[in-house]
Amino acid sequence: MSEPSRNLLHRLAHPTTQERKFDSVLMSPTVQYLFELLKWLTPSQWIIHKSRGKSWPIEVYVIAVTAALVAALLLANDHDRRGAAEWAQAGAVVIAWWRWAEILAVGLELAIGRVRMQASSAIVAWGIFLFQATLIFAIIAEVQARNGFKFPDGHPGGALDYFYVSWTNLATLGNSVAPITGRAELIVVLTGLTGLVLIGIILTYAMKGGDASQSE
Repeated sequence: MSEPSRNLLHRLAHPTTQERKFDSVLMSPTVQYLFELLKWLTPSQWIIHKSRGKSWPIEVYVIAVTAALVAALLLANDHDRRGAAEWAQAGAVVIAWWRWAEILAVGLELAIGRVRMQASSAIVAWGIFLFQATLIFAIIAEVQARNGFKFPDGHPGGALDYFYVSWTNLATLGNSVAPITGRAELIVVLTGLTGLVLIGIILTYAMKGGDASQSE
C-alpha cells in the first residue's frame, strides 16, 4: 500500500477534531452588567453576604417569600378594587415583580458560575424558581389583566385558574384560555420567556458539569 493511502486510512481511523470557541464581546459583558444591576435590587444578595456561609437565613427567606406570594395570589383574587383592597393588590404586584427580578439575578449568578451549589441543591432551587415564577405571573395576570383572559365557561377566573394559566404558559404547554387584550398577550409572552430563561439556566448549569465555579 502506498504512503498516501496509508495516511488516508490513518486519518479516517483516527479523525482529528478542532475545538471551535466563540466568545461574544457583546453578550457576555451584557449578562455581567445585568447581573450587577439586579443583585443590588434583591434582598437575597444582602442576606447571602451577611449570613457568613450559613444556609438557614436564605432558606428561611425563600420560605417566607413563597408564603408571601401564595398570600398575594389569594389576595389578588379579591374582586373589590376599592380602598385598602386596591392598595393591597398593588402591593402584591410590586412583590411579584420584585421577586421576578430576584429570580433572574440568582439564576444568572448560577448560570455564569458566580456561586457554588451542589447539583441536588441546584435542582431544588430551580424547582422553587419554577413554582414561584408560576405564582408571580398568576398574581400579575389576575391583578393587571383580570378581564384580559377568556375562560372556556365564561367565569371570571379564580386563584387556581390563574395559577393554571401561568403554569401552562411558563412551561409553554399551551392552554384553552385565550388572552383577549394587549396587556394579557404581553403577560403571556413574558411568562413564556421566563420559562425559557429558567430552562436555559438549568441547561447551562448542567453543561458546566453540575457544579458552578467559585463565587466572587
